[in-house]
Amino acid sequence: MNAGAHGGEMAGILTSVTFVTDLQLVTMSPPELAFSYRRTSLPNDAIVVSANLRFTPGDPVRTIAERARCLEYRKRTQPLTLPSAGSVFRNPSQEQPAGRLLEEAGLKGSVYGGAQVSALHANWIVNPERKASAADIVGLIGQCQAKVAGASGIQLEPEIVRW
Repeated sequence: MNAGAHGGEMAGILTSVTFVTDLQLVTMSPPELAFSYRRTSLPNDAIVVSANLRFTPGDPVRTIAERARCLEYRKRTQPLTLPSAGSVFRNPSQEQPAGRLLEEAGLKGSVYGGAQVSALHANWIVNPERKASAADIVGLIGQCQAKVAGASGIQLEPEIVRW
């Protein structure tokens, strides 16, 4: 996946990736990977064995300050103290982030078995009592998709990859 946060993504720093698929070792460059939002053209069965990244030198003081700012923001807006499945759905667009659509559909705090939509950030499913099963999480994902589709007509797509 083309993971990213705070305005950056893997596509911006990756120079090559080596993976195994069909029992063959393959190396691809960024243009071959067809990067897009939370996607690449890596085969579904690919096992990444290495990645070459290009970093640019920066001012250590500014880098430490930026890291602290990002971490403070995450602590304030995401349920980092609870076991979770993390960010669950891809954002349909910048104008309509998944968390906002879930919140507008009244899903914050919704429970399915032991799984719960976070009251802090609706695009996170948490396991507050450590009793949620995989089936509970999958059930809550489906419930969220159905409710958002009914409220907005938008079909949320999970970021979580199920094998």
